[in-house]
Amino acid sequence: MSLQDVFAELGVLLARYGYLDPDAPAQRDVKEAPTTALLEALFSKAAFVLVTDVATTDLSPLVPALLRAQLLVQRDGKLASNVTILRRGKLFLAGDLDQDRALSVPSFSGVTNALSRLLVPGPFEHAVDMGCGSGVLGFEMADHATKVTGTDLNPRALALARINAAMNSVSNIEFCEGSLLDPLGQVCVDMIVGNLPYVMSPDQNLLFRDGDRPAAQLLKEAVIGASLRLAPGGVAQMLCNWPHDSANPAAGPQHLVTDSGLDAIAITYAVRSPLEHARNWNRELADNDPKAFEQLAERWTNWFSSQNIDAIAFGALTLRRPDGRTPVFRHFHAASWPTGKAGRQVQRILHAIGAEDPFAKPDSSVPRLVDHTLKQDLRCEDGSYRPKSLRLLPDDTIGLGLELESRDASTLSRVDGVRKLSDVIDSNPEHARCLRRLWHLGLLDITPEKGPLH
Repeated sequence: MSLQDVFAELGVLLARYGYLDPDAPAQRDVKEAPTTALLEALFSKAAFVLVTDVATTDLSPLVPALLRAQLLVQRDGKLASNVTILRRGKLFLAGDLDQDRALSVPSFSGVTNALSRLLVPGPFEHAVDMGCGSGVLGFEMADHATKVTGTDLNPRALALARINAAMNSVSNIEFCEGSLLDPLGQVCVDMIVGNLPYVMSPDQNLLFRDGDRPAAQLLKEAVIGASLRLAPGGVAQMLCNWPHDSANPAAGPQHLVTDSGLDAIAITYAVRSPLEHARNWNRELADNDPKAFEQLAERWTNWFSSQNIDAIAFGALTLRRPDGRTPVFRHFHAASWPTGKAGRQVQRILHAIGAEDPFAKPDSSVPRLVDHTLKQDLRCEDGSYRPKSLRLLPDDTIGLGLELESRDASTLSRVDGVRKLSDVIDSNPEHARCLRRLWHLGLLDITPEKGPLH
């Protein structure tokens, strides 16, 4: 049995025994419980287990090969894992136990969830996971792409990504060593995603966090690379830090995309002071060694001060190659983290950027609102209630709803999925104004076909 087959069989085993499955029944089958507990002790809890205990489980036939591959180590009649395996949906993702080493590779991080939700839906002919790490985003795109390429500077990341590909039976992905999009050569693609080492700091200690060069330089190179490698209509999405200017919040992300020739949607999700930023990226040190963290925090805050940076923004960039027109830049400050399939809202915003204004000459198209909750606040004055505010909160969102005026409720009631756009507007400029705002925020779809909007 080849190592690839061994890793594939390990993935089958983890799935069969409900490894880290939150939906698995609390009381497992008596025969399955010991194997499940052993797998979770080895790969989730970093515990030593007795070789004799493993010998009675389905893991036993795989142990010799896992020892040769150095995923397991044996000492004094006990086995331990050199990696941790986390579960993300149906994916099993191996990463390093110790994430304080320069070339450590996490299974995935919390911000992976944010970027994953923001990904525009496929299908794609050729997608790229730029700075792939464990390969998690590439695997998610593999379901919607003919081919996926993962790139990374770190040989350790590529080794773990290949193990994870085998463990999850993903066959339409390949991994190449190199910086950003360099391994592509002159090939153009229609989707690029990057959870890069975007963290702004004076350090370059951890490759997955700090990268091998300053974050601002790395991100600028990634944007330039996307401008050269995206096919017309192709999309790139990445997480970023940028200096936050309270007087002009769009300045930081706009600087990253200047002269790229790409449409850009920048979404700010958090703004932190230098001290908060240092704590956010060094939580374990702050909790376990306050004195060492105090020294690190002083170094980080002094560095930001020397760069004239008062605050650091965390956000996401979505880029698209326009087809023969002037590129457009839009910036949003999200009120919440992305939820559900937020990439569909991103896709609708991109469509609105590239399309003609449908409200100038409304036709027979049928407008539909996204699934949402409508909240209205009422204020009691002089013994009677009066409308105060109206908020449209989409179910699947990039973190943006829309504050409406109370009079807009009549417009919303006209968007019933049956009336044509011309009938909804009915020559009323107030209806057109409301619908245009919804459309530009990706909260309204205008299509000639009938049916629910998802």
